[in-house]
Amino acid sequence: MKTLVIGARGFIGSHLTEFLASYGEVVAVSLSSLQGGHRRQQIAQLLRSIKPDVCVNCSGAAHVPNSFSDPQNDFELNTASVFEMLVAIREQSPHTKFVHLSSAAVYGNPVRLPIGESAPLTPVSPYGYHKLAAEQICQEFSKIYGINTVSLRIFSAYGPGLRKQLLWDVYCKWRNSGDLELFGTGAEERDFIFIDDVCAAIQTIVKSATFVGESINVGSGEAKSIREIVTLFLHELGGSGNVRFAGRKREGDPDCWCADIASLRSLGFECKTSIASGIKATAQWLKEHG
Repeated sequence: MKTLVIGARGFIGSHLTEFLASYGEVVAVSLSSLQGGHRRQQIAQLLRSIKPDVCVNCSGAAHVPNSFSDPQNDFELNTASVFEMLVAIREQSPHTKFVHLSSAAVYGNPVRLPIGESAPLTPVSPYGYHKLAAEQICQEFSKIYGINTVSLRIFSAYGPGLRKQLLWDVYCKWRNSGDLELFGTGAEERDFIFIDDVCAAIQTIVKSATFVGESINVGSGEAKSIREIVTLFLHELGGSGNVRFAGRKREGDPDCWCADIASLRSLGFECKTSIASGIKATAQWLKEHG
C-alpha cells in the first residue's frame, strides 16, 4: 500500500507517517510547502507522480481561538485546501482513497452523551463550521464524482510531541511558576484518545471503511473531567501545583464531549492505551523534551 500523508509535520501527521511505514510505502509532505497561488497545481502534480492508494489529510489549523480572530485563514487551511486536494484526486488519481481528519468540533454542544455520528451538527466556532464544510465537500466528491472519501471526527488527541492544548498549557505554567490558572470550572469533560490509538484507528478505517462519504468518530469512548486529567498529569510530572479554575468559559469550547465509537468498533478497533498510561508517557516526554 502506498500512502500519501499531507500535513506530515503536525502532531498526528508525524506520528501517522512513522506508524504507517510498517504497512507499506509512505510519502510525507507538509501543506506549508505547497502554499501559494499554485498550490492546486502542486497538489495535482504530486498526485500524478505518486498515484497513492490512500491520501490522508492531516493538515489544517487546529486552534479554535484563532478561527475567531482570523476566520479567513482558518477557512483556507481547513476547507479550501480540502476542495483542492479532492479536485486533484478526481483529475489525477481517481482510485485514491481520501481520508480527511475532521473534528468533534462539528458537534458543538451536544444535547446528549455519548455523541453518535447521527447527532445534530451545531458548531460553536468558525473552526467547527469549517471542518463541517470540509466534510460536506468530501460527501460531494463521493456522491457526485465517485471519489472514495471518509471523514474522521477526532476527539481530544494527545500524547508525546503535542506542544499545544491542555497538557502543554498545564506543563508550561507548572514549569514556570507552579501556579496554574485554567479556563472553566474543571468539571468539563473530554474524550481523550492517545496518539498511538489515533494512528491505529486510521489504519483500521483505511482497511475496513466503506469510503462512501461517511463520517466516523475517533475517540476512546470514555469521558474524563479536566480536573481529573490535570490532577493525574501533575502527579506524573512529579509534583503538585496550585490549580485554580477561573470559571470563565473560553469562546468556542463545549461543556462535555464523549464519543460513541460503535461505528469504529464495528470495523475491528479497540483502544489499547489507558488514560493513566497515556498521561504517564506524555509527562515523561515533556520532562525530557519540553
